[in-house]
Amino acid sequence: RRAVFGGGGDRSRTARPYERDRPERPGALLHRGQLVGHDGGSALERGFLPGSLWYEYQRSGETSWATAARSRQAGLKSLATYRGTPDIACILLNTYARAYRLTGDEHAKDVAIAGAANLAGRYVGTIGAVRAHGTGDSFRTIVDQLMNTELLFWAADNGGDPAWRTMATRHALRTAADFQRPDGSTYHYVTYNVKSGAVLKKGTIAGASDRSTWSRGHAWFIYGMAAGYRETGDARLLAAARKATDYWVAHVPADGVPYWDFDDPAAPNCPRDSSAAAIAASAFVELSTLDPASARRRFGSAARAFSTARTTARPPCRCSSAKSSPVAVFGPVKISNNA
Repeated sequence: RRAVFGGGGDRSRTARPYERDRPERPGALLHRGQLVGHDGGSALERGFLPGSLWYEYQRSGETSWATAARSRQAGLKSLATYRGTPDIACILLNTYARAYRLTGDEHAKDVAIAGAANLAGRYVGTIGAVRAHGTGDSFRTIVDQLMNTELLFWAADNGGDPAWRTMATRHALRTAADFQRPDGSTYHYVTYNVKSGAVLKKGTIAGASDRSTWSRGHAWFIYGMAAGYRETGDARLLAAARKATDYWVAHVPADGVPYWDFDDPAAPNCPRDSSAAAIAASAFVELSTLDPASARRRFGSAARAFSTARTTARPPCRCSSAKSSPVAVFGPVKISNNA
C-alpha cells in the first residue's frame, strides 16, 4: 500500500525525511475540546504522514525515518482517549500500531490499544455495529467505519480485549448485509433503531444522492470487506468484496479513475476522484493475495489505477480549500452539499 502514500522524488540513500519550509506543530491538537490539525482543519488525515514515514523506515532501515515518524506522531497520543471522532484507527493504526510492529515499542502498543478501547465504546450490541454519529437512541454508521474497525482486529491480537475481534467481525458482516445493493453498489450511511436493531434509513452524506454510489465510499467498502475476510475467513465478506469489485470494474472509466460519484448525471463532465482510485487499488492488491482464483478477472486492470491518477491531466476538481495539496492530483475534497 506504500504506493498510495509514497509520492515521487529522490529515493536514493541520501534522501532526507519529509521536511516543510515552515515550522509546523507535530500531529494534531485538541483545542477547546475540538480536534484540529496544523491549519485548523479536520485531523482525520494526521496519521497519514507519520505512517508514510514509518513505511519509509521499513523500506530503508534508516533510523532517521523512524525519528521523523515519532516526531510527527507525538501530538497524536492524546487522541487515543478523545471521544469526539470515530476516526481513531485512521490516526493510530498508521502511527502507534505501526511503530510497535516495526520497533517493538511497548509504549506505542499501549497507546494503540487505548485507542481501540475508545473505539470499542462506540459499539452497540443490539445493532452489531460501531457508531459513527449520534448519541443515545440516535445511531448512524458510515461505510468509512470499515477503515476504523481494523484497529479492533489488530488490538485483539496484540494484548487487547478478545471481544474486540467479535465486534469488528459483526460490524463487517452488518455492513455487508445493509450497505450493499443487489447490483453491488453501496450506500454511504445507514441509521438504525438502537433498541430493536432495525434499519431506519439508508442514504449518503458525501455522494450525489441517497440513491447514488459515492466512489470513495465504495472503495472503502471493497477495502473493508477484503480486510474483514483476511481477518476472519468468512466467505460472506469475500462475496461482498467480489460483488462490489464487479460493480467497480463495470462502471469505472477505462483509465481506472472513477467519477467522484458513479451516478453523477453530469458524467463524464464531472470531477474524478484519484483518492478513490488509490483506495481501490490498495484493496485490489489485498484481494489478489486473498482471492487468487478470481484475481485476474476482477483485479487485472486495477494495478495501473493509481499511477494513472497521479499523472493524467483532468478537468479541475472543486476543492473546499485553496490550501489543499494532495499527493495524488484531482482528488476532490468536498463536492456534495448533503453533509
